[in-house]
Amino acid sequence: MIRALIYLAQAGAFESKRDYLPALRELRDRDRAELERNPPLRQYMAHELGCYMLGEAGILLLDWKLAPSDEIARQLHDTIENRIGDPRGLAWGASGTTLAALFMHEWTGEPRWQHLFFRHCDALWNQCQYDDDLRCFLRTHDLYRVTEKEIGALDGFAGTVFPLIRGRYLLADDRVAELVRRVVQALNTTVLCEDGFSNWPNIPEHHRRPSRCRYSYSTATARPESSTAWPIFQATKSRRYCSAPAP
Repeated sequence: MIRALIYLAQAGAFESKRDYLPALRELRDRDRAELERNPPLRQYMAHELGCYMLGEAGILLLDWKLAPSDEIARQLHDTIENRIGDPRGLAWGASGTTLAALFMHEWTGEPRWQHLFFRHCDALWNQCQYDDDLRCFLRTHDLYRVTEKEIGALDGFAGTVFPLIRGRYLLADDRVAELVRRVVQALNTTVLCEDGFSNWPNIPEHHRRPSRCRYSYSTATARPESSTAWPIFQATKSRRYCSAPAP
């Protein structure tokens, strides 16, 4: 929220002279104090303190942005490095910290952040494997003791490729071309179509019909009834996959 407010103010959406740094650091101190008071939560979050959206990586990133310092940069670098290869998407895993490395490279121009971004990209790339049944590349994640393929923006394929797309200007041309091919292939082979509408189930398994869809992942709206794809999910008896041939 703080970062969004700063961005909107910098974009001219509103005027603000507020200093958010004290509130940000208070938030981090309060989080740590809460963990100290709650041993089960502290044990659960032990390794997760470094994640991007639910841990301290995002807080450290914003702390450095508001008040750059070598110490915060060191802490952030170590935090990002420790999550290389974590297969749990944007919130818990390496997809989020890949973005943090990219942002620090853009803000500082320092080679160490670009190198860290490349190491993350290689790990994310290797997590996407070709699925013979679905005829596309997808990522298998292991989250909450459940192993499955997802295409959503938080834990799935979309969340995995987004950091690569966001930082594509740093990648080799052949990798960018292959990235685009894989994304288009995955979109074509997993799309759910009916009556001129399209959407994507979060778990694209052809052998069973999706019982739910995380609309906020796939249609950019948090209210399913306002989505143009809503009629598809009302007509549960006539759902069908529209699959394009894989190249």
